[in-house]
Amino acid sequence: MTVTIDHLLYGCADVEAARLSIGALSGTAPAQGGRHAGLGTRNALLSLGPHTYLEVIGPDDQQPEASGPLPFGVGSLRHRSLRTWAARTDDLEGAVKALLLAGHDPGPVVEGSRLLLDGSELRWAMTSGEQGPEVSVIPFLIDWRDSVHPAVTSPPGLLLERLVVLTPEPGAVTRALDALGVEGPLEVSASPAPALWAELSGPEGLRLFLSS
Repeated sequence: MTVTIDHLLYGCADVEAARLSIGALSGTAPAQGGRHAGLGTRNALLSLGPHTYLEVIGPDDQQPEASGPLPFGVGSLRHRSLRTWAARTDDLEGAVKALLLAGHDPGPVVEGSRLLLDGSELRWAMTSGEQGPEVSVIPFLIDWRDSVHPAVTSPPGLLLERLVVLTPEPGAVTRALDALGVEGPLEVSASPAPALWAELSGPEGLRLFLSS
């Protein structure tokens, strides 16, 4: 079973404003991604390497008003914030079992999709246990099936240098991540409240920091 850092979810109230702001800071703006039909959100994507990307996610005012809160708390954010992250696996069933044995329930596996700007559809399978307003430091799991990975199709320019998971329960979080065997520049540190912190690098020594 191979498990890698798949993507970081950076929540915001305005995807376009966040997209342009990241572009001004980094020299590369995330590309418009598409809409999560029925969920009330849309996104923009930026590659962070060959297997990892940044997802800027926020409300989509072109969709009907959602019947409940938007996922990951993006409907009520005052400030842009890393909300959670995803771990990619080639054995979704095995990864779920590993987390359960480590004492963490990732929730049921569901099918997901996103409408692309060209009218096509991107499909995947993922666990759906934690999509509430709190920052989630244990990743949800994703299997892209036969879809082309977004890191390949998104604009390049930045690399993920470090992802720091801050948590009041470092022992429990470390057990879960060790059970998965997540590959990548990942650290776990004790903190009074759950949070995420990411360091991104770019050309000519550029550093960009994102946090919860």
